Amino acid sequence: SEFLPAASWADPGRGGENARPPTKPRLPVVCADWWRGVSRSQSELRAHGLEDGRTWVPRVGRDLPVPALCGGWSPGLLQSRIQVRTVVADSGSEIKNYLVRLLTYLPGRPIAEIPISPQLLYEIGRLAAKLDKTLEKFHHPKLSSLHRENFIWNLKNVPLLEKYLYALGQNRNREIVKQIIQLFKDEVMSKLSHFRECINHGDLNDHNILIESSESAFGDAVYQVSGILDFDDMSYGYYVFELAITIMYMMIESKNPIQVGGHVLAGFESIIPLTTVERSALFLLVCSRFCQSLVMAAYSCQLHPENEEYLMITAKTGWKHLQQMFDMGQKTVEEIWFETAKSYKSGIPCD
Repeated sequence: SEFLPAASWADPGRGGENARPPTKPRLPVVCADWWRGVSRSQSELRAHGLEDGRTWVPRVGRDLPVPALCGGWSPGLLQSRIQVRTVVADSGSEIKNYLVRLLTYLPGRPIAEIPISPQLLYEIGRLAAKLDKTLEKFHHPKLSSLHRENFIWNLKNVPLLEKYLYALGQNRNREIVKQIIQLFKDEVMSKLSHFRECINHGDLNDHNILIESSESAFGDAVYQVSGILDFDDMSYGYYVFELAITIMYMMIESKNPIQVGGHVLAGFESIIPLTTVERSALFLLVCSRFCQSLVMAAYSCQLHPENEEYLMITAKTGWKHLQQMFDMGQKTVEEIWFETAKSYKSGIPCD
């Protein structure tokens, strides 16, 4: 893939401080928002190739609806060729430095706001696979930064949850999580070397995917994905990780959560068919992602009780869904998922 400074987005012949990004930027951003809301030193900026105030974007995935970094807009606001600037904010009690970036606007609304149909679940599965395939072409001098070995949100680090279990108290939820962590150690860790590696978005939840509606010939609302947000959790992982994470988040608000996995799986496998080993781990990986989200929410609530409403969004239905999956067992849930996915190949998808 080719990397260009975002200054190249400016209209031909309009360089300098008056340069403007075009209405539809040619290059999508595929980079993690590592610097959000924190102060960084010049050495840290150099580590990510930002010491000169520029970031780099890959010329890949033109059809993926992701935000693009904007170049200069007007003197005094953002200088030409600069996407990342340090600003000073005075909150009254203290003064902090922040790094600020300007991104293009994406239309649509989060899919969390609408009932998700089987067809939309299928499209979201395709989207997850297309995104991972696109990220295969992502090259950058600092790409090794995405090997985030102890990153708590990477699925391979599920065993790290053990030190946060105290936040759950003593109850059945804690016992379920402990059993899933042990199953992960016994049955998933040994399979990691057989999974196909890739870069994962890592957080395709129902608030990070935007959709727009249009009217079909029959007058029904037809939804299409219009945006992918929040690359903050991007890291090296595996195809099956992305799928498991997506299934888990699509289950959260569903009225038929167990059926969700089959539709997402069918969409994903229309782009990237899973291997037998990857399929055999999918159930435990979905359960493990529930554990990550629910345990870390409980832990974060202890640290920031004022943010409980936001932090516990997943917990409102997440514990119920995890308990249901755990009680039904892997074999039963897999039969539902795999039969649903198989039905798409016959041309008659299950509801």
